[in-house]
Amino acid sequence: MFFDLKQSSGLLFVGLFLPIITGCSATHTMESRALATAGEPKIVEEPIALTPAVNGRVTNVQFFEGERSKRAFMADRKYETRFATKMTRTVYTEINLDHSLPKTNIYLPVTLYFRQNGKTLRIEEFETRISPDWASSSHVIGAGNFEPGKWPIGNYEVDVFINAKKAATGYFEIY
Repeated sequence: MFFDLKQSSGLLFVGLFLPIITGCSATHTMESRALATAGEPKIVEEPIALTPAVNGRVTNVQFFEGERSKRAFMADRKYETRFATKMTRTVYTEINLDHSLPKTNIYLPVTLYFRQNGKTLRIEEFETRISPDWASSSHVIGAGNFEPGKWPIGNYEVDVFINAKKAATGYFEIY
């Protein structure tokens, strides 16, 4: 016989129940890490030149889920940092800016870098507008799919660049 039944059953007992008694849990560790990453956005403090005469500053970066259509912009938004993969189609990034009143319309490029585990997965570029009567503005861009369930599970970082200068980083999680 290669093993002693009494000794083996004792080791099995210790191996199965020791993690329960000591409070070890892989799920708890993973959730703590995920929640710590999908937190408050990091905003660059110094102003961003929107034009040579107008400076702006990102005040907030928020995320909401919706269908991939223009109707998503009109629907009530539920801002979140955690999205269920089975329900998530498109994750929209809303960027809020404070700025002085421009004399004319300003058109500026905004680039979003979606990263997971340090690897860039997607780059979204768009041109947005600021009107002369706006002292603040909100700009939205979506990335995702027409159907739910196609986002890989994990933590995401979204770097926001305005006029090719980093302005903020937002965080969300797909679970």
